[in-house]
Amino acid sequence: MHSMNVPINKLWELEVLGISSPTETEKEKGDLDLNDFNDKMKILPDARYEVELHWKYDSKNLPCNKELVWKRHERMINRFGKGEFFSDYQKVFQDWEKLNIIERVPDFELNRECHYLSHRPVIKLDSQTTKIRPVFDASASQRGNPSLNKCLYKGINLIELIPDILDRFRMYPIGISADIEKAFLVLSVAPKDRDFLRFFILVMM
Repeated sequence: MHSMNVPINKLWELEVLGISSPTETEKEKGDLDLNDFNDKMKILPDARYEVELHWKYDSKNLPCNKELVWKRHERMINRFGKGEFFSDYQKVFQDWEKLNIIERVPDFELNRECHYLSHRPVIKLDSQTTKIRPVFDASASQRGNPSLNKCLYKGINLIELIPDILDRFRMYPIGISADIEKAFLVLSVAPKDRDFLRFFILVMM
């Protein structure tokens, strides 16, 4: 029987039992991926960051799901098309196009085999910056085929760090919070990966 001398305070640490922190384990797994991600990142002349999708599996595994996503798009318009927020939802995409956040697919590329994302509106009337925004579904899949999410690394799980952040927030008498408007939209996707993020714009049916 193996025995070892361990200070009493160490008995309450999971590492003694061979159990490591899930957050630390995720960090160790994610370090190499994050380094690779950083190496491929570029800063564009307009100060936006261009990033590549971080593939876990070959992108060739993704099917062309244009027909499936178009049907979901039709159902979404039939459901929300007569609502009071529909014009506001349309304006979101119009504004994105003006800001070069999204781009229209050239006519000669419309028949190319690509992967599409469905989307729907999420409405938050109490938001000071974004009252209505699109949410894209990258988890949808056809039977026997992976979704886009399945083909990409999910990154590091930082949820377990939230209690520590909240504790630090409470250490001082004054706390400041901020909302960076459209923070994720300052990222530009590398041209070679854009065909995996196509979606249909809003048109009344």
